[in-house]
Amino acid sequence: MTNETLKGLFNAALVGYAQDNQRNIINKKNLILNSIKHPLRMAKLTGLVVNNRLRHTSSQEKITTFWSDEMTVVIPEEVSLKLFAYGYFEPGLTGMMLEYLNKNDTLIDVGAHFGYFTLLGSYIVGEQGKVHSFEPIPTTYEILESNTINKPNIKINNLALFSKNCRMRMMNMGTERSAYNSIITDDSRTNTENLFYVNTICLDEYVNSNAIRPNFIKIDAEDSEYEVLTGAKSTLETFFPIVSLEVGGRNSKRCIDFLKDIGYSVYKCRKGKLTTQDIQQKYDYDNLLFLPH
Repeated sequence: MTNETLKGLFNAALVGYAQDNQRNIINKKNLILNSIKHPLRMAKLTGLVVNNRLRHTSSQEKITTFWSDEMTVVIPEEVSLKLFAYGYFEPGLTGMMLEYLNKNDTLIDVGAHFGYFTLLGSYIVGEQGKVHSFEPIPTTYEILESNTINKPNIKINNLALFSKNCRMRMMNMGTERSAYNSIITDDSRTNTENLFYVNTICLDEYVNSNAIRPNFIKIDAEDSEYEVLTGAKSTLETFFPIVSLEVGGRNSKRCIDFLKDIGYSVYKCRKGKLTTQDIQQKYDYDNLLFLPH
């Protein structure tokens, strides 16, 4: 399936739904429309959510993506709810990958979670391409592993990317909020429960040791994006891959300044079209695209 065909499937999946470019909005209009378009799917999802909420538990379920791949998600985890309901997540970033990732490319997925973007990247780059994914949380990694086990062009790593190789504390937010697990660098939070240690590696070392040439780097590191970038400085300056970066955290402007100083221009992607992005002091949650000059 070509990228153009994939874009057509994605655009068809978007038709009629209210979107804010990054999040799938779950509002009254969208719920009604989805119930009309996919009554059995929505009835099943409603039953799962109600049952799991009442029992204070979660369940692993199979969903089908907009390109007809199958993956395991966890209900009622936030990302999983949207994937179950719509077959896609973060329409803005999905559109970026469909537009700028190509067959035979190498994708680095930083913060892979259960593997939606890893699987999408795997489909786009094809058999001769490669996806290298990083997910440090053991329970999340197990689901990522189950979703990618039969994908020979995917290499998954139970590591966090950071500015150096070390062991770092991470906050485990639990299964239902697994998309928000994050590295702890603030000493004032040392007494917080649910902390554990993970191994980190800098991307420069990983790229050198695996002899790879990345074409696209997707970074969603829950406020550790600057540390990921500083650990990838040589890779960025040598290969100038396209970069997507989640913003909205405390270091967003610092990350953008870092990439601009290296030689990147920053863009927003709206409905498949790029617009230049003026630098702001603070950002709402979004994914920005960085292209080399």
